Amino acid sequence: MGENAKTTIITYDYYAGKQKDCGKLYGTSGSASMYVFADDFKAENLTIENSFDYALDVNGKQAVAAYTSGRRMIFKHVRFLGHQDTLYANSGTQYFYKCYMRGNVDFIFGAAQAVFEECEIESLDRGLEVNGYVTAASTSRHQEYGYLFLRCKLTSNAQDHTVYLGRTWQSRRRS
Repeated sequence: MGENAKTTIITYDYYAGKQKDCGKLYGTSGSASMYVFADDFKAENLTIENSFDYALDVNGKQAVAAYTSGRRMIFKHVRFLGHQDTLYANSGTQYFYKCYMRGNVDFIFGAAQAVFEECEIESLDRGLEVNGYVTAASTSRHQEYGYLFLRCKLTSNAQDHTVYLGRTWQSRRRS
């Protein structure tokens, strides 16, 4: 728990295309600033940020701020900051209350069952014809529910009709 979400900041700057010492790439799953693998977890009043410089001309710009996997996870007044692939809600059941999420491409993604209530979700402007997608769910066909958004505020300074709510993320999880 932090004192204030704007001053209590967890940050790092890995990205998917960054090379490890062994020569392999970190990949999207390996790029997170914070990993949470826990049931009954609660975070409150803090910022989780991936500070990778998205303007760099590199391959593999996915840069996860938070990778979450667990049942009964609660995030209250938490800010998730990044660009592409900001929040990787990988698995479990997760609840986000009065959170702020910022990104541009598939920045809320994964296979978790997640409720987003009264959150502000900001899509960044990349200056493209398609600025991005807010979500990329990979909900298993055997799972009845995926993402639920209740009374959330979607904002962007991008040109009208260039940001889309979501697209499916086709992965091996679908089988």
